[in-house]
Amino acid sequence: MALDGPNRNETVSAGDDTAVHRGSGNFLADQGIVDTQEFRVKAHLCYEIASIIEGRNLTPERAAEIVGVSEADVSAIANSRFDKFPVWELMKVLAALGSDIVIRISPAGDEPGVIMSEKVKPQVEDTSEARREAARSEFSEPTDEWPPWILTSQS
Repeated sequence: MALDGPNRNETVSAGDDTAVHRGSGNFLADQGIVDTQEFRVKAHLCYEIASIIEGRNLTPERAAEIVGVSEADVSAIANSRFDKFPVWELMKVLAALGSDIVIRISPAGDEPGVIMSEKVKPQVEDTSEARREAARSEFSEPTDEWPPWILTSQS
């Protein structure tokens, strides 16, 4: 039996009281996850948050102070218990821990697009100003007001 087509997600008898369940090809959907793209993005954001906390040897108390959430929330996020956290809140936590987050929109053609996240390794000197300058030059002509989501303090 082929693993594609309309009967892809089915249970078939293999004889001797053994049943074989053929999945849909999407493990998360087969487990009942309704929005698998959101689940993957949240899982990736939580992984990055936990990696930063571990890499900086932050206690849950110190991490909570830095990001402005409770220790219980830090623990939940670091352990990928992210059901109650919107993507936006996880992005703010990651930014508070010192990560830049860039949203890039690409044409998908005639097919529906996908929502995903990926970690980008820095290709420029790793300073805040160098990262911001790279972001400015990569996406658009810089202006006094661009990009609006990069906030710098005027001393």
